[in-house]
Amino acid sequence: MGSIETQTPPRSVATEHYESAYNSLIQTHLPKLDKQDIIEYDDRAKVVTVTPEIKKYAALIAITRYVLHSKNHHV
Repeated sequence: MGSIETQTPPRSVATEHYESAYNSLIQTHLPKLDKQDIIEYDDRAKVVTVTPEIKKYAALIAITRYVLHSKNHHV
C-alpha cells in the first residue's frame, strides 16, 4: 500500500507498505500495462515508456472521474 491507500503523506508511508506497493507495481501492474501496449516496460532496466495508446485511457479515466464526481454531487 502506498500513500493514497493509507491516506498518509508519501514520506510517512511505512517501509512495508512502500515495498508492497512497489512489488505489486513491478510484478503485476507494469507487465499487464505493457501487454496491452499502454506502456513499454523494460524489466531489466526498470524503465517505463508511455505509448500513444495511453491517451485513450487517460481520456477514459477523465470521463469516468467526471461521471462519478457528478453522481456523488447530485444525490
